[in-house]
Amino acid sequence: MNLRSQSLARIQLLPFILSELWATVRCLSRHRYDLIQAHWIVPQGFVAWIATRFFRTANVITVHGGDIFGLQGKWLGRAKRIALRGATRVTVNASVTEAAVVALAGDLPSLWRIPMGVSELEPPKPERIAAIRSQFSGDGPIVAFVGRLVPEKGPADAIEAIAILVDRAIDGHLMMIGEGPLRAELEGFARNRGIADRIHFLGWLGSSDVADHLASADMFVGPSRRAPDGWVEAQGLTFAEAMMASIPVIATRSGGISDTVQHEQTGLLVDENAPAQIADAVERLHRDQGLAEKLAANGRKFAREFRSRPASARQFDELFTGLSEQARPIEFARAGK
Repeated sequence: MNLRSQSLARIQLLPFILSELWATVRCLSRHRYDLIQAHWIVPQGFVAWIATRFFRTANVITVHGGDIFGLQGKWLGRAKRIALRGATRVTVNASVTEAAVVALAGDLPSLWRIPMGVSELEPPKPERIAAIRSQFSGDGPIVAFVGRLVPEKGPADAIEAIAILVDRAIDGHLMMIGEGPLRAELEGFARNRGIADRIHFLGWLGSSDVADHLASADMFVGPSRRAPDGWVEAQGLTFAEAMMASIPVIATRSGGISDTVQHEQTGLLVDENAPAQIADAVERLHRDQGLAEKLAANGRKFAREFRSRPASARQFDELFTGLSEQARPIEFARAGK
């Protein structure tokens, strides 16, 4: 919910927190739990901090990014600091998230970096790939974008990159997978640039359909950018999903993306707000199939080893098992210090 722009959401926040706290306390009082995992620092992490102070239960807060970069303000910052310092363990999904947590709460000996994982789906059948690719004319690159159509995801930069390629006589097409408030504006932008027939707005697709379309593309582009309120892409699961689909990835040097997309190794990195650099990267991969194949292979190997759901589950299992075996009272840090 957008607390700044929706007054009703602000009114509903306190009852929501109290209801969540009551439900958590009831669960902890009725059953013997070894630990509670709270996703997002506020309100869930703060609620878990309060509830577990009355029970001998470990408290794990998992920070996803939006909760540390967004939800700013004096009181929210204080609540986040209390929750983080009072947690038994804190997990973060990327280096940029870790740095933000340390900047807010100080060095936490309980901090673990565990990226979220993505599913590895069965590769689509060749006839399915052929059917998808048959929708696009010409012999130029087919580029995929997956994400909400909002400014911080950079969809306009992806469209402009295709326009630049067309000006270079490169017959490119862009699959825009996702929905959002910018869709009508982006459709108008594509028309104004004279490339409406090359920008294909596919809307929201199911996970298997997304995987099929990724596997049918020649490459993936994720031009994320920092938002005016300070939000950045903390991890970006779509980059790992594209790697799982065995296609090369182009991404911006933004937030924690470079933890996954390592320049010239698992993908290509460009600057934020730089559609010309995106066009250069697309053209480079289109003309250098050897590089495209190397990045695709390296990216898939990296994603399977370090960004898959089994890889993430193994790390959480190690963390949870260790806490469960600690049959001793949890010492809580002094809140708000």
